[in-house]
Amino acid sequence: MEPRIYSQVRNKKMNNLLLEIVCEEIPARFMPALIEDLKNKSAQELSAARIAYSKIETFGTCRRLVLSVEALAPKQEDLVSEMKGPPFELAERAAAGFARSAGVDVNKLVTKDFNGKKYLVAKISRKGEATEGVLKQLLPHIISSLYLPISMRWGDLDFRFIRPIHRITAFYGKKAVRFELAGVKSESAKRKVQSAKIIVDQNNRKELIRKLIQKAEKHVLIDEELLNEVNYLVEYPSVLVGKFKAEYLKLPREVLITSMKKNQRYFPVTIGRDLSLEPRFVVVTDGAAKKYHKNIRAGNEKVLSARLEDARFFFEEDLKIPLKDRIADLKKISFFEKLGNMEEKTERIKKLAEFIVKSTKIDHGKIPAINRIAALCKADLTTKMVFEFPELQGVMGREYALLGGESPVVAEGILEHYSVHPKSIEGAVVGLADKLDTLVGCFSIGYEPSGSTDPYGLRRAAQGVISTILDHKIPLGLEEIAPAAVLNFIAVRLKNLLLEKGYKHDIVDAALSGFNDILDASLRAEALQKTRNASWFEGVRMSGDRVKRISKEASREQVKEHDLTDVEEKALYEAYMKINWEVEEAINNNRYIDAIKKLADLTEPVTLFFDKVLVMHKDERLKVNRLALLKSISSLYLRIADFGRLTP
Repeated sequence: MEPRIYSQVRNKKMNNLLLEIVCEEIPARFMPALIEDLKNKSAQELSAARIAYSKIETFGTCRRLVLSVEALAPKQEDLVSEMKGPPFELAERAAAGFARSAGVDVNKLVTKDFNGKKYLVAKISRKGEATEGVLKQLLPHIISSLYLPISMRWGDLDFRFIRPIHRITAFYGKKAVRFELAGVKSESAKRKVQSAKIIVDQNNRKELIRKLIQKAEKHVLIDEELLNEVNYLVEYPSVLVGKFKAEYLKLPREVLITSMKKNQRYFPVTIGRDLSLEPRFVVVTDGAAKKYHKNIRAGNEKVLSARLEDARFFFEEDLKIPLKDRIADLKKISFFEKLGNMEEKTERIKKLAEFIVKSTKIDHGKIPAINRIAALCKADLTTKMVFEFPELQGVMGREYALLGGESPVVAEGILEHYSVHPKSIEGAVVGLADKLDTLVGCFSIGYEPSGSTDPYGLRRAAQGVISTILDHKIPLGLEEIAPAAVLNFIAVRLKNLLLEKGYKHDIVDAALSGFNDILDASLRAEALQKTRNASWFEGVRMSGDRVKRISKEASREQVKEHDLTDVEEKALYEAYMKINWEVEEAINNNRYIDAIKKLADLTEPVTLFFDKVLVMHKDERLKVNRLALLKSISSLYLRIADFGRLTP
């Protein structure tokens, strides 16, 4: 363990706590959550135990979890509480029994009012216990309550943990905390080996790995996700540089990078930052002595060469069948049970992509390229390379499309249609069609995400739909494509996005009322946020809310002009007819702030109408027509937002 952590916990002047759990190797993907959970659970348990402290830190490697708590109070805080007893009128009969159950002398009972009625109350004081004794029960409980994405049992024990525990070390100040868990007795601090080559602080270890890599090679592709994974595969990192045959550089760049990253956790070396690859790689090993470096390097080079030879075989075999000739083979690949095969999905994507173009302002001249992308976008799923490396779908589609003579627009579109942020409009349209088809299809057969589980990536698909539409400003009405359940699912994701951007809750709720169009809802929320503090806005809010509430009883929306009798209702109708056209024109040109400002012109005539005109007239003909007028005006306000959801 690093001297810093060891020494600060062993400081004689402070009552510090250290807990170390040593176990068999934990999968790297689980470590960040485990470390965070150890910190949270420890804070919760110490708080519940009424033990004060100044700081909690948690650390971890592939084989150990460490908790460090600084300046624990020497004992629990005293507990003072009240216990409510029987009503005062029953005191003569019940006081003695209540006092016994509360553990206090009957003469120390008091009375207290609860909702105007007197009750007996016992004031209970409990002295805090010494922290050292409390920790003996607290630490096993913390360990037992940790997050377990997977768990194991060993021997004949009922206890479960993420991996079998080998050793537990715990001490408070200078004293060992003695307890037993899963047949393992906590050890004395004296048995710690301070000189052991272990960097337990994951942040220090990660930055050391980065520095060692950069020192070993000037230009290295340091993928942060891979760096995070490697960080939890070692306890004391060392770095080696290996080589492979230059002839493998003829393989596509992404194939080389994926072979190194996925199979071997290697970092590729480039000629310059993010430029062509060099026939070298950087490997991070765990505490290997220098005398073993030569053998370790040779072993890694041999393994990578075998991987690259396989990749070259897959690539050469795939090239024997052009991408366009693979479309028919998509019928052999299932999409989802009840949703057909990938050939059928491709046909749906083509039709939906063309529908999206024709229902928006996208240049119709792009339809041929979009159709071609849609036809080829899943063809690489039939290749050996994608079968071996599923994460290369789209990447290999682009590569094989270019080699097969397809245009760069089509090739890039094949890659981009998988992206959450496609750059080209062609890739964006096909990506939208693909993701919407997946969402609608999965929801239709009951494959909806539940809780934190989302095995089919539907949340990511919905996020991709939202980001694509907002990035490319595509005004797409979804109600003709997606059922209500999918619309609601997308609306929740959009709501979260708008809230993350700083929009107020009531503004988001108002803008998402009657949700159908992602771009439209986003622009309306933006306009509401920008105009909310204007002096005239409150009049718009009140008028929009009022006409909506009263117009609920309307039986029709069509206004009969000859049935308008009062001056104020005629004036309101004339104002509505003028402003209706102006608001619609502003909305059609995405000028939502102008549209809200136009609604402000209705505030005065709406106010006069309600002041002077009796809506619920005894003459049914007049009442129905006045409600119809309000219904029409309410529909105009709702084109912007449900103003009734805005707080005053």
